[in-house]
Amino acid sequence: MKLYIVTAFLLVLHIAAGKKERPPKSRETRGFWRDVGQKDLADAIKKYQKLNNNYARNSIVFIGDGMSLGTTVAGRIKTGQDQGGYGEEYMTNLDTMPHVGLAKTYSVDNQISDSASTATAILSGVKTDSGRIGVDHRGSSCWRSQQYRVKTALHHAIEQGKSVGVVTTTRIQHATPASAYAHSPTRFWYSDDNMSEAHKKFGCKDIAQQLYDLKDYIQVIMGGGRQHMVPRDEVPEGGKRKGKRLDGQNFIKMWKAEMKDRNGSYVHDRKTFEAIDVNTTDYLLGLFSDTEFYFKNQRKSKLLPSLEQMTEKAIGILSKNPKGYFLLVESGMIDKGHHQGRPGFALGEFQQLDDSLQKAREMTSEEDTLIITTADHGHVFTMGGKAKRGNPVLGVADERGSDDQYYTTISYGNGPGYKVNRDVKKNVHNYKYYQPIAAVPLAHESHSVEDTIIWSRGPHAHLLNGVHEQNYIAHVLFYAACLGPDNWHWEHCPQDASFMARDLQVNDLEENEELKDFYIENEETIFEGDSNVFVSHIH
Repeated sequence: MKLYIVTAFLLVLHIAAGKKERPPKSRETRGFWRDVGQKDLADAIKKYQKLNNNYARNSIVFIGDGMSLGTTVAGRIKTGQDQGGYGEEYMTNLDTMPHVGLAKTYSVDNQISDSASTATAILSGVKTDSGRIGVDHRGSSCWRSQQYRVKTALHHAIEQGKSVGVVTTTRIQHATPASAYAHSPTRFWYSDDNMSEAHKKFGCKDIAQQLYDLKDYIQVIMGGGRQHMVPRDEVPEGGKRKGKRLDGQNFIKMWKAEMKDRNGSYVHDRKTFEAIDVNTTDYLLGLFSDTEFYFKNQRKSKLLPSLEQMTEKAIGILSKNPKGYFLLVESGMIDKGHHQGRPGFALGEFQQLDDSLQKAREMTSEEDTLIITTADHGHVFTMGGKAKRGNPVLGVADERGSDDQYYTTISYGNGPGYKVNRDVKKNVHNYKYYQPIAAVPLAHESHSVEDTIIWSRGPHAHLLNGVHEQNYIAHVLFYAACLGPDNWHWEHCPQDASFMARDLQVNDLEENEELKDFYIENEETIFEGDSNVFVSHIH
């Protein structure tokens, strides 16, 4: 028995150290697996003997955009293999999170949802139609989107005097990050060039404008999307493309002027980012690309800060507030990799999320910080066939298909990888841009309907077990962190939880129901030109 325990201990050390020698499978006898199982059981018993019912002063939500279960498993194996192991036995930081649940991802109008509706559900506790941001399903026009707005964890945290931040590897105006702070009938109002004159006339604002309007309250903003912040005739600082805005506003210059005397800094590349001292910086605007980031596996990604580095910087700035903070971190390029049918890119972005999660866990205490990691939706990504243990995760199977051709263990249900005649090389795992076979030809691979996983740690994380509607995640977050007036009275909340730093007035406009009904009945006449916004090309 002692030999088996020592063997198991040595395997754990091997994995942690990332050694290049694989342990012999001959040691994995019944005694070995008995000891591994007993250790897992002991850990589970200890975990549930004392549940954490503390007040979550801080809360961090990680969203892996499109991070399906298959992505996490393939990512686990890939990470283990990158460190010299077989891969299957490896434990990612996600795998060591103590609580796990499942979320149902459909939107109000669609069986297979998009990032806007799902992120709105995760962050506000309200499901909506696909393509809508920060509104319930009735917010389909400009006027309606102002009537049926919803508050998110970010809004509630601001109202209670907490610091807040949004970090992403996509453009900061993209569906997931925008769902934290904006309200829009369509996710594609990145800047005012996508809006009609009627929509502007009736008071709607583009997403970049809404972000700038919250400049006094959002301490950390990091991602891409520079071109949506400046006019069409200007190139943003650090950028290569001219801007998109029609209204002539340069939000980067305006932000810098406003924050000059408030310890605010604007950064646009890795060099300026690394020069930031969190101790002397109270506001940080980091826009590192004109649109989205490069993939981690692309050489030019070295010019940008990693998601882990941005997470570390954000926590360093936000944690100075004694009232606590809320932080959203998105690894958004997982989704982009899958849409291109390039799993190598998607798995590299999964590794970025996992590294960022580790950094957050190192910098926080589970006694007062709730960390929730989940995905907004999945992808039609799958891994199967015949493969011996340790087979390269991006490689070919150990058998040929019935057509006597090699096939990769990874494939897609649809997407750009569709081929009539398959021709797969045995060393395909060395090809960075390779697209595995797809069953149905589509220009962009699609989302899936599968449930997403919820991993959590910290106060009240044990409530995120079982199968739930996706909007349930926000309600646990609000409860644990005492966010919003519905959650000030709980026993674990501090006495001053009801303190309102500022009312952002995000709820319905102050109009009585009779007047609102009149507007709805005569909507086409009163709000002429403000038609329902049809959101197409959702991905």
